[in-house]
Amino acid sequence: GTGVVYGVELQNAREILKTMNPGDKVAARIESVDGYEGYAELSLSAAGRQKAWQEVKTLEESGELIKVKVSGANQGGVLVDVMGLRGFVPASQLSNEHAPKDIDGDRRKIAEELQKLVGEELEVKVITVLPRNNKLICSERETTAPSANIAGLLDQYKVGQVVSGVVSGIADFGIFVKFVDKPEIEGLVHISEIDHRIIDSPKEVVQLGE
Repeated sequence: GTGVVYGVELQNAREILKTMNPGDKVAARIESVDGYEGYAELSLSAAGRQKAWQEVKTLEESGELIKVKVSGANQGGVLVDVMGLRGFVPASQLSNEHAPKDIDGDRRKIAEELQKLVGEELEVKVITVLPRNNKLICSERETTAPSANIAGLLDQYKVGQVVSGVVSGIADFGIFVKFVDKPEIEGLVHISEIDHRIIDSPKEVVQLGE
């Protein structure tokens, strides 16, 4: 049969159409089987998005690392482009290098620090894919796996063991701590794990260098 792409779907597909020639094969999603003048109505852009969601789901399952460009930022994190889909990297999922520090819980300062990342390229891992909710969450922190040397040092410790640490960074979502006896090892203490009471800012409890 014959299908037609028209109206808003034709506008949405303008970038795709620029690369197409008569006879090319292209993926299209059927929007209506009995639409404009009896033709099946098709959407090229929707088919592209559906394919992209399938590909990012595969990335989530495989744990493969990908490079993405930061397209925007707000006080909660940064927006990234993932295969044409809009993804989000929460501030708590940024690496120690990129996470905002020493901003005293000031939302405006957080947004300003994150805004500096716009245009930068990050290596991330896809951690949450929910197409129905249009939700795509990535993590930069999970890509920074310990090196062989650090992994060897960590083997000397056990879960539940008490260690002394120095506060090496303070962010809105928690604190970074370096081990006193092994400064090469740095970990994150989430804000919910800093005190038994609910706190608005880690600086209520700790100071840099403590």
